[in-house]
Amino acid sequence: MKTDITPTPRTDEAIEAMGLQALVVPVKVCRQLERELAEKTNEVARLREIVERYRVWATSENPTQMELDDLKQKYDELN
Repeated sequence: MKTDITPTPRTDEAIEAMGLQALVVPVKVCRQLERELAEKTNEVARLREIVERYRVWATSENPTQMELDDLKQKYDELN
């Protein structure tokens, strides 16, 4: 997430909500952000796998219909 104000808007929001001037963030917020980051990291890994499979398929001389169907199904699952 990019903003014009800060690269860490949710962390700054948590600090402001607590009324703290120091850079202190509750563990609950940190854990939530870490879980969200892990989810997005896993999503990126899945998408990279699909892209790699498509790249292999696209460069193959004789792709099979089964490979094409498998890629389409994975694509549909992500959308």
